[in-house]
Amino acid sequence: MDIKRVPISDVEVWEKNPRNIKTEDFERLKKQIEELGVYKPLICYQENGRYVTLGGNMRLRALKELKHRDIDISIVKAKTEAMKIKYALSDNDRVGIYMEQELAELVYPYLEEINLEDFKIDIGEPIDLINIIESFGPDLRLNKHIPDIDYETDETFKIKFGFSNSSVWVDLGQENAETWSYLIHPPPNPKYKNNAIKYNYSRANPVAIERIIKLWMDVGDYFYEPCAGWATFSSIAKYFGFLGEALDNWDFSINFCKRSIAKMPGKGKVNVHLGDAMNSPFDDNQFDFIHMNPPFGNLEEYGGNSAGSGSYDKWLDNMTAMMFENFRVLKPGKFCVIIMADWRDRKILKNGHGDFINLSEKIGFNLHDLIICRIPSQSLRFSRVHYRSRHSAKAHEYILVFRKPEEEIRATRQ
Repeated sequence: MDIKRVPISDVEVWEKNPRNIKTEDFERLKKQIEELGVYKPLICYQENGRYVTLGGNMRLRALKELKHRDIDISIVKAKTEAMKIKYALSDNDRVGIYMEQELAELVYPYLEEINLEDFKIDIGEPIDLINIIESFGPDLRLNKHIPDIDYETDETFKIKFGFSNSSVWVDLGQENAETWSYLIHPPPNPKYKNNAIKYNYSRANPVAIERIIKLWMDVGDYFYEPCAGWATFSSIAKYFGFLGEALDNWDFSINFCKRSIAKMPGKGKVNVHLGDAMNSPFDDNQFDFIHMNPPFGNLEEYGGNSAGSGSYDKWLDNMTAMMFENFRVLKPGKFCVIIMADWRDRKILKNGHGDFINLSEKIGFNLHDLIICRIPSQSLRFSRVHYRSRHSAKAHEYILVFRKPEEEIRATRQ
């Protein structure tokens, strides 16, 4: 390695340089060069009598615009493409970090001499290159391809998925979903047609669904969505490249499912079926993953009829039949994820999620995980009615993660 001064016309930018710069930051860079001068050389390799810049491409562009004629360069021997990349990465590698209080104490006495708008600093934690590669490589958004990580302490989990590995999910604004712009809103619910406030049919939160897919599905999983409703899960799974089957017993829902899935981009494929989730048409051990957002007792309808038929016990019977079928068609060792909420029946809170867990365990499932999701839109529904009855407005749902045991178990209807 040696440093020499050469005509700037003999130096060119590296065409493969992955870095860019915003216009306002480029102007700041030129202003800094005009005030402070050039105090470090560019890193270049020589090729066909010219010098290609591996470190300092933004400075080279700024110097050319400022009409500099000569420039100092440090010449390296980069014989392979891998070595060129290593030099480029090393030149911009973040090793040290700023200590914020010490930085503030250093600069503060000189505020009259330093224009703070001329400088920007990075106080975030460095990100391992492997996390960038995994974020954009084929199929690497899925947990099958995450390297060994201590999820409770390693920030790479949060960086990769946008949330920490917590049993409480609070940042579930549905408009923040990656797939939000492609989803079709559910139709109006005729149950509220005479109300002052109209409500559409409900749907599972798309942010929660995206997290479920990234956490508990593997590349190549063949999925099943009973009680498909508005095909929110199936549509998003298609976006992420999965193949699967959606089932519902309401022809109105089926037509909506087909439109929703057709609108969603992605390399996946989903077949839509008219059928009853309590008597699934699929084979034993057919699916790698199941997602279900079941009807909530007297709050939701299944196929145009009350899921509970006026009785909480009847609702439990129906859920038992559905989970029996889910157990049957799911492969051993695979996940069945349920999104559901509790509700009140004649002012009595029904422990729906707890009873759902009990019936699922009796069938043979193991409870693998339980997540509490805060749903922002529901938190706004607290009213004088709630206050007078001393009830809280339910602003959360549950994600129940079941796993079928690895050993073959024959489920029996209770």
